[in-house]
Amino acid sequence: GAIGAMYSATAKSLLTVTVPPEAQSAHLALVNGYARMGAAVTDMASIQADPVRGLVGISKYTELAAQLTQSLVSLNSVFRTLGVTIESGAGSTLYGLSAYAVSSN
Repeated sequence: GAIGAMYSATAKSLLTVTVPPEAQSAHLALVNGYARMGAAVTDMASIQADPVRGLVGISKYTELAAQLTQSLVSLNSVFRTLGVTIESGAGSTLYGLSAYAVSSN
């Protein structure tokens, strides 16, 4: 469905972001999380046509939501360690960080 496609598109967009070496692992986990979430949401959307696939998508969604949250926490930890702050009102277009719209302390 459309929402699954948005998650997948976000993953692809994140692949174009230049990432400092210290954040690459956390960033990759985030990219993978969005890609997997896109697949799970797409599976969920098929629940009427294919109930088993839809239920598997729902099950995976819960697990992946926790993993995606952990990826954001890890990325935040990297930023804090590096002394990077998010500008007020930077937006939430890409995982609440607007493609690394940040300023250094």
